[in-house]
Parts: sequence; C-alpha cells; structure tokens
Amino acid sequence: MTSTDYIDLLKHYSKNLTEYKSQYTIFNPTLKNDGILKSKIKRCILSENLETKECQTVENELKKLNDNIIKCNKCPLNLKRNNAAIGRGALKPLIMFIGKSPKTEEDNAGLAFQDKIKEVIDNILIKVLQIPVETAYFTNALKCIPNNIGVSEFHKCLNVCSEYLYSEIDILQPKIICPLGNEALHILFKDQIHEKNTITELHGKSLNYKSIITVPTLNPGAFISHPDPNNEKRRIVFEDMKKLRQIMIDLNFI
Repeated sequence: MTSTDYIDLLKHYSKNLTEYKSQYTIFNPTLKNDGILKSKIKRCILSENLETKECQTVENELKKLNDNIIKCNKCPLNLKRNNAAIGRGALKPLIMFIGKSPKTEEDNAGLAFQDKIKEVIDNILIKVLQIPVETAYFTNALKCIPNNIGVSEFHKCLNVCSEYLYSEIDILQPKIICPLGNEALHILFKDQIHEKNTITELHGKSLNYKSIITVPTLNPGAFISHPDPNNEKRRIVFEDMKKLRQIMIDLNFI
C-alpha cells in the first residue's frame, strides 16, 4: 500500500485526532515515525472534521430559516398556499439557482423546483454545465405560490419574502448564483439595477452579489410549454449556461 492508500484509509476510519493515533499504528506500525506522512494524515482529518462541522452549522441554520418560512404569515399568500416551498440541495453549493415563485407542484410538495422545471435544470446541470446535480441548490425568490394576486400585490409580497432569500444566500454561500428571470434578478440587485434594465439586456453577463459571481438568464418557464429545440428563448438559456461553464473553468471551480 502507498502513502496515499493509508491516508485514504485513515480519512475513512478516523473520526477525530485521538482515533487517528491508534488507527495510524494499526494500519502500519513501521510508518509511525514517518513525520511527513503523519502530517499529511493529520491535515486530512482536520480538514474533514472542519468540513463536517461547517455542514452541520449550515444545516442547523438552514433548518431554523426554513422553520420560519414554513410558518410565515407576513403577507396574504400564507392564506392561499398549501405549503411554503423551501429550498433544497447541497449544503455547500457550487451553484444556486433562484426561480421566481412556486408552481402547483412545488406548492403541493413544499419544495422548490419540481416536475418540469426540475427536469430542465437537471438537464442543464448534466449536459451543459457538466456538473453533478448534487452540487447545486434550488430555491425561489418568493416562497409561496402567488395564486390570484395582482402585479402590485405580488411585488409587495416579494419584497417581504426577499429577507428569506438573502438569509438563504448568506447561510449557504454558493460560489455562483444563477437568477432565473427578471424577478429573481431584481430582488438581488434592486439597489444597483434600474427596473428598466431587464433580463433581456443582462442575461449571460457576469455580475457581483456580495462578492458572489452572479450570472442571470431567462426563466426556463418561458420555453417549457414550447419544447421546440429551436425555440429562441431555449437557445439563449443554453448559450448563457455555456458561458457560465467557462467562468467555472476559468476560476478552477470545476
């Protein structure tokens, strides 16, 4: 067995540095005085333990946030929903997708990105971005389905709900954010982007939200009901995602 083999074994079996000492000797007593290997093993275990603690902290903070979202009654939409649709996905996401608001499937499930929108985004992740679905997080700017409300009331509810989205981003700290459509874009940059600057002008551009790279694109809902592969809006989204993949490569994210 090579040094790397021992490190991999110890990473798998050792849960803390105390256990590291005994496991190290068990696997190969003749190497117990190898200072370089010992140092590498220690760093591996420390890194793994730190990552586990970080994920546990994120999970706990996210649970508190989601509990507040589920019982939220800050706007009239709580009276019209079946369930608030909380976000779902990786605790340390490479990318966070932000949609506009839940549809019927999400309202029923209580989770963001279900049914057709899930199929489209999964397809983008696998075929265009070429990263595992498990590296992404999915959420909506508005957490409740906006049934039978006007534009003015929708935006009032969206502004109230935006605090949940901001907290979600602060907790998860994704490497990249991808807002899908005007509403998700403007709720992130409402103090920086004029309301006349639409997603049509800004899609595919690299923006900056709190030092997080943000690349907006059109809402895939714009072409889900028209699955023609030659659909212009579909083409724009997939071209934007190709640009996003190149950004990830250039930054060594993938």
